[in-house]
Amino acid sequence: MRGSSFLIERCAESPSFTPEDFSESDRAIAKTTRMFSSREVHPVSAKIESQEPGLMRRLLRNAGDMGLLMAEVPEEHGGLGLGHVAAAIIAENTTHQGSYVVAHVCHTGIGMLPVLCYGTPEQKARYLPRLANGETIGAYALTESEAGTDARAVRTVARLSSSGSHFELNGEKAFCTNGGIADIFTIFAKVEGSDGLSAFLVERGTPGFSVGREEAKMGILGSSTTPLVFDGARVPAANLLGKVGSGHRIAYNVLNAGRLRLAAACVGQMKRLMEECVPYARQRVQFGRPIAEFELVRHKIARAAIDLYLLESLVYRASGVIDEAISAGRLKQDEALSEFAIESSIAKVFGSEALFRAADDAVQLFGGYGFMRDYPVEQRFRDCRINRIFEGTNEIIRLTITNELMKGLSRVALPQGALRQGPFAHLALRAESLKRLAVHVAAVAAEKLGDQLKARQGVAATVADLAIAAYAFDSGVARAIKAAERGEGELSKRYAMTCEAWAADRIPHLAVDAMQALAVVAGSDNSLYEMHRDAVACMVPSQAVDVGQLYDAIAGQYY
Repeated sequence: MRGSSFLIERCAESPSFTPEDFSESDRAIAKTTRMFSSREVHPVSAKIESQEPGLMRRLLRNAGDMGLLMAEVPEEHGGLGLGHVAAAIIAENTTHQGSYVVAHVCHTGIGMLPVLCYGTPEQKARYLPRLANGETIGAYALTESEAGTDARAVRTVARLSSSGSHFELNGEKAFCTNGGIADIFTIFAKVEGSDGLSAFLVERGTPGFSVGREEAKMGILGSSTTPLVFDGARVPAANLLGKVGSGHRIAYNVLNAGRLRLAAACVGQMKRLMEECVPYARQRVQFGRPIAEFELVRHKIARAAIDLYLLESLVYRASGVIDEAISAGRLKQDEALSEFAIESSIAKVFGSEALFRAADDAVQLFGGYGFMRDYPVEQRFRDCRINRIFEGTNEIIRLTITNELMKGLSRVALPQGALRQGPFAHLALRAESLKRLAVHVAAVAAEKLGDQLKARQGVAATVADLAIAAYAFDSGVARAIKAAERGEGELSKRYAMTCEAWAADRIPHLAVDAMQALAVVAGSDNSLYEMHRDAVACMVPSQAVDVGQLYDAIAGQYY
């Protein structure tokens, strides 16, 4: 299986890992993490938000003692030697406090993975055991004031000393998560006389390296976010990560893993919102009855439940396929992160936006109380806003998804032959139709716009949105089919109903978005526009469905 192969395979054609496939070990990890997050982290939330000195480090060290920082670290370096599924499970279940989950996921993801994936044996032996147990905290610094998602604009420079013993770094980094508590930083800079970026492991206390003051933020107040300053910082040559000029690959592959972890954390945060909103809706009485009985309230809960189901399905599908590729020996860790970059990017965009919608609806459901700091949804709303910005802005990630799809467009063609038979074949057909729509719009845009597509970002974003929707829906339908094939009748029907509701609500909007993009491509050629309109109507025909009835049934499962 290759990255983006979901576009060229029939729904449920290949095995897809789901939460129902969790082993006993996976469930034990989830339980342990959930207990730690709810019993040790959540009760000290106010102290975390005020950044009580030393508290975040102590919590991370406690997590390390419980094995919650070492899922992917090899056993020879003090870890558990597990994979991306285990890392996703931990990220999902460490979500009872927004600032803590940011610190945790940053440390285990972009803070640790550079060493894990690209470190020399000596670097791994030196740093991984202490990163795994929380004795050492990791951070990652790519962003600068004039170089956010555009890594090519990085101005931090490194000069190799005449003796070759060390590099001298000069420049500044902005918005470094964990900056105030980290001991080891992965820093990206341009080496004088070479092309591209290079990555360096820089320890706190390095001469010429200083950490700036904590930033005052809208949300995640308890997490550390600081600038970093390098004024002739002397970094040993042995701390070069990878080769000179290989920093782009390191930066982007590590971000791919970080995006998948972020999406897994969004799964957990959406579950926390459901745990808070459903009881409130049942208890809050207005006009003589619980607000849970009002249709608009039920629909808010149903939409969140639908997004949560699809997000959970795609996160564990993506994590599972990466683990399978690595365990089967087909790809190394960094190769797998590169191969499945589209899936990781889709997970980040879908997850961050689904969570924000759910958090926004949660505030609305709580009414005036949702705007008050005494109620948890206010903080969750503020905390989740950053997810659409860091690990790459969603706008740039959309363009990246489209760019990567265009590279492989020549091999993107759905197989022909008999339609799928068996459970929920009609949903599988709709999933394949949505994939055809994504491929069609991408192919037309590539043919008609060519290099101009880079400037027509609205069209490129629509291509990405179609691919995102196709992967999410395909993952949800495949999970329902798998449950049915296992004989889990009631569960599979519930999953299928969730997919039915999503399709009835979202596919008509996606068809309109596709036509708007094709109208841009067609320009003033009405005959070409009409041809595309007819093609879209054939691929995703409209259907009369009572979405409200489906929403009521889905919400009723939570009451």
